[in-house]
Amino acid sequence: MMNRNQSKQWWSAAALLAVCLLSLLNTAAVAFSSNTNYNNVASLSTSKLHAATTEINKLTQVTENIIVEEAELNQQVDANLTILFAARISSGGDDDDSPPCEGLLLQKNNDESNIHHYQAHITCHHDDGDVDHFLAVFHKLLIQYLFIEHDLYQDQLRNDDGTTTMLSISLDNNEDAATASGLHVQLGHIGFSFPTNDEEPTYTNDGIQMDLSKYEPFLNSFIIRHRGTEQGNASLILHKMLCERRVSYQFSNDDDDQMEQSQSSGRRRNVVSHHPSVLSPSVIDEVHSILDVVKSRQWLSTNPDSVDGLPSLHLNLITNGKPLFDIDEEEEGVNLEELSTFPQCIKSLVKVLRPHLYENLLPAARKVLNSPTVEISDVFIRSYGVQPGHQEDDTVDDDDIESKTRFGLSPHFDVTAYATCVMALDAVASSGKQGLYTIPPTNGFHTSSAVLKKFFPLKKGDGVVHTFDILHGVDVDPRLDQPRTSLIIWFTDSSESSVGEKEDVSSSVNQPWLLRPSEDDDIGQFVLALASERTVEEDGSHLKLKSAVDPLQLYISSAAQGNVFAMTALGQMCDDGVVPDDQCDVIRDFLLALDSENPYVPNDELEASGRCKCEALANPLWYHAAIQGGHRVAQVSLADNLMLQYMTEDNMSVKEKESMILKATILLTQALHQGYNSLDMLHRIRDVECSRLNDAGVEIPSDAFFQSAVIQVLLLSMS
Repeated sequence: MMNRNQSKQWWSAAALLAVCLLSLLNTAAVAFSSNTNYNNVASLSTSKLHAATTEINKLTQVTENIIVEEAELNQQVDANLTILFAARISSGGDDDDSPPCEGLLLQKNNDESNIHHYQAHITCHHDDGDVDHFLAVFHKLLIQYLFIEHDLYQDQLRNDDGTTTMLSISLDNNEDAATASGLHVQLGHIGFSFPTNDEEPTYTNDGIQMDLSKYEPFLNSFIIRHRGTEQGNASLILHKMLCERRVSYQFSNDDDDQMEQSQSSGRRRNVVSHHPSVLSPSVIDEVHSILDVVKSRQWLSTNPDSVDGLPSLHLNLITNGKPLFDIDEEEEGVNLEELSTFPQCIKSLVKVLRPHLYENLLPAARKVLNSPTVEISDVFIRSYGVQPGHQEDDTVDDDDIESKTRFGLSPHFDVTAYATCVMALDAVASSGKQGLYTIPPTNGFHTSSAVLKKFFPLKKGDGVVHTFDILHGVDVDPRLDQPRTSLIIWFTDSSESSVGEKEDVSSSVNQPWLLRPSEDDDIGQFVLALASERTVEEDGSHLKLKSAVDPLQLYISSAAQGNVFAMTALGQMCDDGVVPDDQCDVIRDFLLALDSENPYVPNDELEASGRCKCEALANPLWYHAAIQGGHRVAQVSLADNLMLQYMTEDNMSVKEKESMILKATILLTQALHQGYNSLDMLHRIRDVECSRLNDAGVEIPSDAFFQSAVIQVLLLSMS
């Protein structure tokens, strides 16, 4: 067995047979994703529903390969209805047997020229596995709908005409009302809602008649549970397409009402406030004329960003409340011909923007945040996408372009600012499909999944103010032919963290708003712990915050409430061996309380023997965060530990090892779908699997090679 230091580099011991197969795999990936062996369906019958007995929450592996036959029909039934696509569970070649489940994707023609209505209609009958069979068919229909939605989005990259799509979902009733109700109830638990015949479908604001916030964690478990099957691979394709959707956030109109209700409770939390037309077109034009000089001389900073380490592409204007360079108030306005130095550009930008920020935005922010002591701390400009001139310049090296390009920012909470305003300096975000996004909490539960991200629709000059506890990131489609530029304003608040309550530490730390989160404030606890570990100030003031709190206890308290961000951080601390073993019972108990079927929680026998160490709790923490919260870092961390175990443990059966490497491949593929660059790790798994197959006597390439479940998932990850 390898020691831990050696095994952490598990990929280095893998054979490199697959390197020469990379082009072969890339070629096969395209065929795999578009050419599956399905039989054509000439017509589909409709019938009634039968008993539903599947226990949808079990995470044991499903070995049944549910074969779904599918066909593109494009048959017009009448002037108002077209059958686009059909799918059904294979009945094993007996035409006399009705398929266990079948479905149609319909296009419903209507008078609304800018809204295209679709319907997924599904019928299940005489079947003992209704939920799994229902989902195998539904996933095929949903994938086809998402293809249509994606094609429309690609058209809108060139010409956005405001057209949208909507999908309703219907399930045939059954003569046995109790049985039908059982399936409806089970599907209702995972986000489905079926209106009666006289009810209109209820759509969420993403245009699909289901609650994706409920369905996404179930989909994650479905993919793991059905790993190595056709329906598992189809679900992985669905996961990728859901992550690639671009759904607009809907601003609320009740900000003023909420602010009035919170007057007695001090500064506000969970604020998302839209501020239209903060900057006029003429001001923005003046800003861009200066920015053109800055960009032409490559003065945007390429230092690594604190969130993800990629080039920051930012331009600091004001830091800690002070302009980067002293401003001479007697100087006249901007003269572009005189902008020959970096300080001149910075001072000119500050002079143009300062009146609008301090006279208009700051009072508005103080009102919506319900605190008169809010101040502007930092102001800077950020740019995303390929910068002007790089698209056409053949002399610019690709590596140089990459070092000066970013298309996004990973989802995160702010740790240094109480609130932030992001202001659009162009129209890239006006459609609500580019730029700044959030992943809203659902019923108080925060998730990190890209499936649920919503983009803020910001017209040129608009701003959105959000507090530190709003999860947010940036995503700009690389296919856009223009960069996205925004003005960022950070706000701080030096007032006491609670009305009528004072502590010496509040006046000595730079983030008093983070102090004393309530017992049920899992986000506040997590951000405070994160800030105490990661914030570094030049004057050493961060040490006061570090000495004022215990990050481990904050992470444990937050994770015990189901916070997947705290679980991911706590899992890393457990894996690093820095969590005392006397916390093992506490962590194990809350993991079981959250999910008694978590397969990685140490069993009672191990606990009773005294051999349960906190290091053994890293995997169950990451598993919960990866499945229930879709946390990409947890997915990668768990996959890495699974591969470590694969390479170091000798007492596993062949089947166990195959299952382990397959789960790791799936987790890394899901992280890749969400924007985490896990390709290097996937390539290493490719090498390991090719070595395993080669040792087993499998010819590479061959039919047996491509029948490997791991190879099939790798092909999907490359498509």
